[in-house]
Amino acid sequence: LFLYAVIAAQSFSAEYQTGADHILRCAKYGRWKLAIVKMGAVLILFAGTFAAGAAVFLLITNSAFGWEGLSTSIQMMGSVFKLPDLTIGQTQAVTVLCGFLTLAASISCVLFVSAKSRNVHTAMIISIFLCLLPTIIYMVSSANVADILRSILPSGGIGLSNSFLFELEGTNFAQIGSIHLWLPYLMMGAAVVEIPVFLLLAGRAYSRTSNRT
Repeated sequence: LFLYAVIAAQSFSAEYQTGADHILRCAKYGRWKLAIVKMGAVLILFAGTFAAGAAVFLLITNSAFGWEGLSTSIQMMGSVFKLPDLTIGQTQAVTVLCGFLTLAASISCVLFVSAKSRNVHTAMIISIFLCLLPTIIYMVSSANVADILRSILPSGGIGLSNSFLFELEGTNFAQIGSIHLWLPYLMMGAAVVEIPVFLLLAGRAYSRTSNRT
């Protein structure tokens, strides 16, 4: 996550810092089109490395522990008090999907931060802080508001003991008005919404910055 954040944080802010944006904004396909290309390049790099890393991890893990265990119910692992009726193989697939969505949402947020920051260091500091914020909130408080906040943050599904996988095996619910939402649903739903929102905000911020300069 931090590696992706460092790479994405330089996408727009590095141009502002060096003044290269003054040249690029004069190009025929500058501003919005250039922003789309830059964001697309970062997302393609992320998707490729994530797919390769996930494939290698699953291959090594399942080869070490046995592929036949993928059909075992997760309710047989540790405690029977687990809500999802999933096998270990299905749990791996859902966890990989949520990991992809969470990282994509985090990168989209970092791209927005980069588009709003005037130098690379500021963008990196803010981005790393946002990546750590869900874990910090989890360590500080277990209140309902804290659970909601850490779940809807872009990097909410990633952490040491507050990750999507831990919540998938738990029974934690967030109360929003009269509705009780299981935290894994909240994490995945928030990530799906945040990806297009932050990408649009990043493109708009870069385009408007170019218009002002």
